[in-house]
Amino acid sequence: MTTMSENTSAISSPGVAVAAVPYLLTFTPQNSLVMLWLKADGSLLVTQRIDLPDNLQPDTVASWHTNAFSHQARDMAAAMIAIFVPPPRTSLAGVMEACLAPIDENFIRSTLVTDFTTWSFAGESASHAVTADDVTRAAALLGTSAATRPAPNREAVVDGFTVGEKVSADILAAAKKRASQATTPQQVVDHHAAVLADAGDALRRGKPLTDTQVADLLIAWDTEGARDAFIALLTENDTHARVEDFAAVVRRAPRQHTAPAATIAAIYAWMRGDGLRANVALDVALEATPDYVLAEMIAAAVAAGIPPQAAIDTINELRNL
Repeated sequence: MTTMSENTSAISSPGVAVAAVPYLLTFTPQNSLVMLWLKADGSLLVTQRIDLPDNLQPDTVASWHTNAFSHQARDMAAAMIAIFVPPPRTSLAGVMEACLAPIDENFIRSTLVTDFTTWSFAGESASHAVTADDVTRAAALLGTSAATRPAPNREAVVDGFTVGEKVSADILAAAKKRASQATTPQQVVDHHAAVLADAGDALRRGKPLTDTQVADLLIAWDTEGARDAFIALLTENDTHARVEDFAAVVRRAPRQHTAPAATIAAIYAWMRGDGLRANVALDVALEATPDYVLAEMIAAAVAAGIPPQAAIDTINELRNL
């Protein structure tokens, strides 16, 4: 059984886990096994899905799953919630065993079966409704202000990153001038640190960024050192910003400044287990700058199901070579 957690970023109940799945995957899956890999505090590490084909090949599934399990367990996963979405009136006899056999049963926090209207624990006949409270808690988990069912339309999510008034050229020019006044290496570091600290404090408190703050961020993020320092802040601190707050920065960025902002938004969404917004933000970054290397690297890591912190640590190690 899954117990409630006081950690607001954690999967707090089976109903919340089920309600979050369509948002994490960008669609409501069918005939699938969805795996929510969790950190020790119950927060999401990464979400994966595998088809449950009509003629399930246990050896194939076991091989894939053994690899996934060994990778996630090595790279910070502390537990996993297995969510089976079978076709209507289909028995799961044998399927669960084939899919979960490679995994230590003590590692599996819950095994659930759902049609996204109701859910039940595997092997139990009693079913439970997916409630409005489950959906609200799932929304909070994913850093959104509200959730609606069914899962949000991808086009609407894209609009959240792209449709909006851009920061004016005058405000950007003023931000560039402020940045140019830092002439020594130490002054540059100090200026970037002040910009990042100011914006980071506002984001942590859930305050909208002003155009001036956005412009200062965009100019700073054009420098790899400042960009990577901000990513380090995201990964090293308990940031309570909403993914929507980062999306707001991206949609206010002129095209030439979009790629760094969208990549940072993607990383934050990815860290929150929000695959929908992570993938949309990466698409936005690469549409603006097709050869933006960090976005390409993060996109490859997301597609491979690599845990965010493990991928970021590897990228940082490569940069330091």
